[in-house]
Amino acid sequence: EQTKIFSLLLGENFGKTKAWNSATSWMGTYTPTHPTVLIVDFFFPGERVSGEDVLDWIAANHHPIIPLIVSGDVDVERCRDWMRKGAIYVIQKPITRSAFVKLAPVLSQAKDASISKYNDYLLDKKLRARLALCTQREREIVFKRLQGVSPKSIADYFGCKYRTVVKHFSNAMCNLVDRGSSEQIMHDSDELQPLEHIQDKVRLYRLLLEEFGHLEDRWHVDW
Repeated sequence: EQTKIFSLLLGENFGKTKAWNSATSWMGTYTPTHPTVLIVDFFFPGERVSGEDVLDWIAANHHPIIPLIVSGDVDVERCRDWMRKGAIYVIQKPITRSAFVKLAPVLSQAKDASISKYNDYLLDKKLRARLALCTQREREIVFKRLQGVSPKSIADYFGCKYRTVVKHFSNAMCNLVDRGSSEQIMHDSDELQPLEHIQDKVRLYRLLLEEFGHLEDRWHVDW
């Protein structure tokens, strides 16, 4: 009954909604095709999966979902744990019409956040496809250049020529920077000039950090 009421109120005020009685079933069919706000109950009768497990699944798979938790047993410590796992808000049962009115601003913010997160997901997806066009060595060199390591130091570390590093870097920039024709990219350059905006550099660095972050120790040398 609570689910029906909540779903009805959401549909009346925020547009298209869909209710699932099984978290396992939903996770098995989910595909990131549009902005999504997920309101997930902490407890699913008859299933081994909990709302917390769903939060872990979202985080592990980098899904573009804005999650909120619903629970009848809320305390500060639990809320803190759920927030650490990505929940942006905890909704306490019972969900009455008067309680829903107080939730309206939170749900509006969640809707806006889901649009922003989905757009970021699309940009990340596009950039990951471009990164896949680069060799591992090219990606590694771009990663170190974003960290401020000089091409000369990178060449010394790999035991190769400076020109080899520059060539790898230039090839990577041609694949990574969407500026129309690759002829617009400054060939044989060791500069990050094609990445005009700081957000481009931050996004690229974040994705490369996912791949090479665990290798950081091997770079602990005197540059």
